[in-house]
Amino acid sequence: MLIKAILLGLVSLVAVVDSRLIGRQNIGRPLILSTLAGLVLGDMKQGIILGASLELMSMGFVAIGAAGPPNMQLGSVIATAFAILSGATTEEALSLAIPVAVAGEFLSELMRMVIAQFSHFADKAIDEGKFKKAIHVHLWWSFTFNCLVYFVPVFLAVYLGIDLVSNFVDAIPEVITKGLTVSGNLLSALGFAMLLSTMLSKKMFPYFMLGFLIVAYSGLDLVGVTLFAIILAYILDMEQKKLTKADLRKVFLRSLTIMCSWNYERQMHMGFMCGMSPVLDKLYADDEERKKDAYRRHMEFFNCTPQMTPFIMGLVASMEEQNANSEEGDFQTESIPMIKTSLMGPFAGIGDSFFQGTLRIITFGIGLSFAKQGSVLGPILAVVLFAIPSLLFAYNATFLGYESGNKYLAKLYQGGLMDRVMHFASIVGLLVVGGMVASMVNITTPLQFQNGGTSLVLQDIGYGWPWNSLVTFNLSFKYT
Repeated sequence: MLIKAILLGLVSLVAVVDSRLIGRQNIGRPLILSTLAGLVLGDMKQGIILGASLELMSMGFVAIGAAGPPNMQLGSVIATAFAILSGATTEEALSLAIPVAVAGEFLSELMRMVIAQFSHFADKAIDEGKFKKAIHVHLWWSFTFNCLVYFVPVFLAVYLGIDLVSNFVDAIPEVITKGLTVSGNLLSALGFAMLLSTMLSKKMFPYFMLGFLIVAYSGLDLVGVTLFAIILAYILDMEQKKLTKADLRKVFLRSLTIMCSWNYERQMHMGFMCGMSPVLDKLYADDEERKKDAYRRHMEFFNCTPQMTPFIMGLVASMEEQNANSEEGDFQTESIPMIKTSLMGPFAGIGDSFFQGTLRIITFGIGLSFAKQGSVLGPILAVVLFAIPSLLFAYNATFLGYESGNKYLAKLYQGGLMDRVMHFASIVGLLVVGGMVASMVNITTPLQFQNGGTSLVLQDIGYGWPWNSLVTFNLSFKYT
């Protein structure tokens, strides 16, 4: 049993590699993990069939912003292992998968809170000029901690038996689960506040509030808010080549690891910094202070679909190139985080909808038709049909983003156009961030007070006003 427990623990690490190192190509889905678990336990056909059922169950689970669905990766490996080892039915395996997945998500929340503290080590390393250490924090510290969080529960559950899993799930006090949820959401608010500290001013604050109120009261999604912001901004009012295709290929390859250090505070910020590091190391090789400033710029809050991120990285690379080729102070570096912010919301909406909401459903639907019959073609087709267009899109998006930036940046500086673009990007960015705060930051409290026979629930005060998100406003002014 020891060898099986170790091998199944290693199977769970496929999910970590998928989400943290290769840009979420969906090789960590239940269908794939259950197939591998079945292979390890000598009954791959049963693993494929169980994986198909678990995949159908979790087909609609998509992580949006800071909100994470049940951890079906852990649930799938453990449920498949116990079904095969104990001869349990598919229904019994499914009944075990959900509570394990819920408990697994609590572990994931703890993991992200711990990784959030890694950010400060990376901040300090950048201040000291130790740029490789900052990258190591993103890649190796975070990846190793992710692996432990996945490997250890699977190993212990399989090695010690099913009773441990059931007792663990039942033993989690409600106060702890609520506390994890509240603290996780508070870190999300802190991340947005730190982002706003670089963008917000008295003049631009109304645009942030407008975006917040539109989403809070109209239900309009972030793509709609972005389109509205572009129209509003429109109404209200080089180059020396240093980067090569080889540099951009490095950006693409590192972009695959963008979720390696995902955390509640600033989400994908270290991943974006790591993706940009080949560009920053080359452009600012002779200027340590500007290099530090550039690294710090890319340690701000960022969150977007992994497949869409390379376009933003390519675009930002062209802006960093323009900055490096300009005299210090001539290029408005504030425009770089503003461009990132204005793009990440709508790109995430489009990317999540297409890659996770459409392409994944189609490709895994094809795979499921074979997997239901116990055919190994099921998981193979599901992965290949998704990964090929996903990787091709991300690769070409890197170059497209770079060429788009280089084509227009020189024109922007002619006739003072950059000032107008800065104003334009500020309006769009703050409107989008306002909408993101309204839709993604959701701080709840179970506190209530008794007055005679009347119960006053603190959460209900305000007659529908999303006052809980005001925590972000207070934090943002603290950082401003």
